[in-house]
Amino acid sequence: IPGGGIVATSSPRRSRQITAHRPDVRVMDIRGNVPSRIAKLLAEDSWDSLVLAKAGLERLGYRVTGGVLEVLTDQLFATDLLEILPAAGQGAIGSEIRANELEMQNLLAKINDAPTWFCTRVEREFLRLLGGGCNLPVGIRTSLRGNELRCEAIIFDESEKPRSGAISGEFETPGAAAAALLHMIYEKGK
Repeated sequence: IPGGGIVATSSPRRSRQITAHRPDVRVMDIRGNVPSRIAKLLAEDSWDSLVLAKAGLERLGYRVTGGVLEVLTDQLFATDLLEILPAAGQGAIGSEIRANELEMQNLLAKINDAPTWFCTRVEREFLRLLGGGCNLPVGIRTSLRGNELRCEAIIFDESEKPRSGAISGEFETPGAAAAALLHMIYEKGK
């Protein structure tokens, strides 16, 4: 993306991260579903790129092969933006059931992926500790390898520079990991 280029996204979290990494580009808000956003990118000459979640593209049947996203007769350059942290729980699938539904709990326990569940709980607890929801511009990525948890996050506040940090180690509970990450980020910012 050239300096002064325009990047389109609908996510305040992505917008804040893009400008933190690339203060030389401008971010434009875009609305509509994924196919209409892609169509706008192909039709517009006034902006240079579009940021979409890879999981959303794949869910809709779009495939990126060798860094190319083919849309009808057009080819678009596509890349993983590893420096852009996702929203809490992005990519995880969850179920809500009534607490007294023991049969359903037992059925869902058979298909639950324990590492994903733990990581998603860490991310959601981190948001809860911040007092935020899905509109709070916070990015967080958590992974679990064996007993070793790795978690990195970035928090944006309207009046301050972004705060970020990472932790790794073994944690008994998702809450303990989320609290440790939040403490580390705010201690680092002092």
